[in-house]
Amino acid sequence: SRLPARRSLYIPRNKRQQLQIFRGLTGVEGVGEEEGRNTIFDWLRKEHYRGVEASLSTLSGVGPGAPMKGAADEGAERERWRLSLRRHNLDLIATLTTQGNDTVEQHLESLERQAAEAKEVEAVSLSIQGGCQAWDMDQQVKFAGGVAEVAAKLNIPCVLETHKNRVLSTPLQTKELMSACEAGRIPLKINADLSQWCDKGQSLFSTSMDPELVEGILTQLASHVHSVHARTGCGEDGKAPDPRKKEYSLEKSTHERWWDLLLDGMLTRGVPPRIKPEFGPELSANAEGVSPKDDLWEINSFLADMHRARWASRYGCCGCCGSLCFYREKGQKGF
Repeated sequence: SRLPARRSLYIPRNKRQQLQIFRGLTGVEGVGEEEGRNTIFDWLRKEHYRGVEASLSTLSGVGPGAPMKGAADEGAERERWRLSLRRHNLDLIATLTTQGNDTVEQHLESLERQAAEAKEVEAVSLSIQGGCQAWDMDQQVKFAGGVAEVAAKLNIPCVLETHKNRVLSTPLQTKELMSACEAGRIPLKINADLSQWCDKGQSLFSTSMDPELVEGILTQLASHVHSVHARTGCGEDGKAPDPRKKEYSLEKSTHERWWDLLLDGMLTRGVPPRIKPEFGPELSANAEGVSPKDDLWEINSFLADMHRARWASRYGCCGCCGSLCFYREKGQKGF
């Protein structure tokens, strides 16, 4: 992927209001080889990313197109990732998907096994596409409680992602589970990808729901959110084909309001405000005029700068460059 150069910026010591931007590595060429990975990590550090998000299969060197490996080889690959991340001072959010024959117990066993492997790479958090949408609420609450137990046992934050076909697959399902966990004092941590709710309904979910109900769900979500996957959803195929284009300005501005609410919720609770700009890993069939590979990288870089600029316009600094914020003027003028 093309890695454009830009001037280095000063990182302040006060981290409280520093927006922690993570770069997703799904679909990024070169991360499977140590030399390519180090080149990408060098660039990410210069661009002041806090860390990366990568799937457990990527961290273990397995997946589509990869040669078959034994457990020892997978462990050795995770160790190489750990050393590369530590050398570049980058944090890691590991993503994983629970599996099983739709039983809570099997999904929790899958989670604990994968979480232990992710801990080998010193992941600061897990983003989990977990459970099954078809479960009744008692099963979902049991699963959420089991996730909290795994997190406590392994001492690693386990964060459930809003995702179609999983628990938290719709706004109303999420509201019900949040309320049940609050009543049962189960610590439910959520990674909010609100584009998934748009994908599920093939529309901006807020347009088909009562505005007060939407506001209530998002406010409640802000008390559980621990990270944000910032993908712009829309009614065409669940995600905007190119969020830079003006024809998606309504979807973009709507999601920006949602993201602001969630990030503010993290700040209020003293949780590090973490966000991953997300576009891809494949281009939409409706993405006219957008070419593969380089444009995926460029669009995600654009989105990262957009989030820094918006954060700087709200808080006076993006958290990367101190009082002379490179992004502040850009954010005030509109990105």
